[in-house]
Amino acid sequence: MRQEDRSSATQAILIAAGRRAFLENGYAGTSTPSLAKATGVSRGALYHHYEDKKALFRAVVEEIQTEVFNAIEERAVAAKDPIEGLKLGSRAFLEEASKAEFVRIVMMEGPSVLGFNEWRAIERKTGVQSLVEGLAYAVEQGAIDVPSVEIMAALLSGALNEGVMTLFAGDNDQATLDSVYQNICRLIDGLVRQP
Repeated sequence: MRQEDRSSATQAILIAAGRRAFLENGYAGTSTPSLAKATGVSRGALYHHYEDKKALFRAVVEEIQTEVFNAIEERAVAAKDPIEGLKLGSRAFLEEASKAEFVRIVMMEGPSVLGFNEWRAIERKTGVQSLVEGLAYAVEQGAIDVPSVEIMAALLSGALNEGVMTLFAGDNDQATLDSVYQNICRLIDGLVRQP
């Protein structure tokens, strides 16, 4: 096995262990010695790949955010028009982001561990960027009319994040998911260009 492949494999092992540990114990309750022990990776190797626990946490947040972004993109691309794409992408976000791992690691601990600006930069590269692209495409196709794609993406992102927290704070059941989704669809329908 090439050194590059071994390095990637070790990083994947550490990120997987980090995801489990940060979900179960939180950031503060997770130690690098426990991560090294759980993975069979030496502490030296851990620090070779990630300078500290915060760097590993950042990698975990980025991986989770990327997975959600990919789910959004996959769903939105299958849409028959830009409005449906925005709606299907929103549904994918609500389904994926309302999972305990996303809520605890990304939404609850992410801003405090990484700092708001760094956390926000990661979010902008994934979820918000997906909205920017979807909205820009809808504008380009003449389906919607918004004064600012960037600002509208930020506002819709806020609504979607609140929808996720509503789901997580409640029973996270299908009926609540459907209700949150229907309300998000109303917001998106409000953007449709009027004849």
